[in-house]
Amino acid sequence: MFYHYSQNNSGGSFTSPAIHVIIEAKSAREANDKAESIGLYFNGVFEGFDCDCCGDRWSTAYDGDEKPDIYGQSPFEYVSKYGSWATDKIPFAVIHYLDGTVKTIEKEKVEKTY
Repeated sequence: MFYHYSQNNSGGSFTSPAIHVIIEAKSAREANDKAESIGLYFNGVFEGFDCDCCGDRWSTAYDGDEKPDIYGQSPFEYVSKYGSWATDKIPFAVIHYLDGTVKTIEKEKVEKTY
């Protein structure tokens, strides 16, 4: 199963490893453990890492999908009506496969459209 982690820009900025992180794992617990090993953290407000008005940067996964996706769309083709949230500093998405393969997805910066 693939587990999607979407980064909340707590404090008004994004941070590594990517805005969206997708991890292939046998369970949500395994995915969460892998997420922490690559730099994601949970309970950031409680720990004092994240802005309490914006909320936690990352949330734990609990439900997976059979293929990598971002809100029901392929991460390679994902388009949001709010723009891509791409930055010059970090990748749009990164996929960590169970076999150890890591794919990075870059997106051109797109202005938000409402």
